[in-house]
Amino acid sequence: MKSKISICFLTIVVILLALIMIEKINTQRAADKAAIIAQSNENDKEEKNEKESLLTSNEAKNAKYCIKNDSGMLSVYNGIASEKYFDTGVYFEELPDEAKNKVTNGLYFFNETDLYDFLESYSS
Repeated sequence: MKSKISICFLTIVVILLALIMIEKINTQRAADKAAIIAQSNENDKEEKNEKESLLTSNEAKNAKYCIKNDSGMLSVYNGIASEKYFDTGVYFEELPDEAKNKVTNGLYFFNETDLYDFLESYSS
């Protein structure tokens, strides 16, 4: 009788250990999947930033908005950068180097959506 109880107890312990291992594996898979999704989202964001409306001077004539460094703060101007619309509250020095390079000569946008997407990505 004692041997039957010992065998049952051992079987239960083995089953519990197997369930714990399966749960750990599933948790790791979920974490890996979340990391892949996060990396994918990061790559998508980088691609979008690369495709932002950085235009040559000829194309800038058709742009509706221009962001420029105005005494250390980014300001939004009309497309030809002659009339200031508003200050953004985003400081030039807080931008990453890539964004600083884009803004230095004026960063042009064709539409309000792209403009605000850019500003939201760098505002605090």
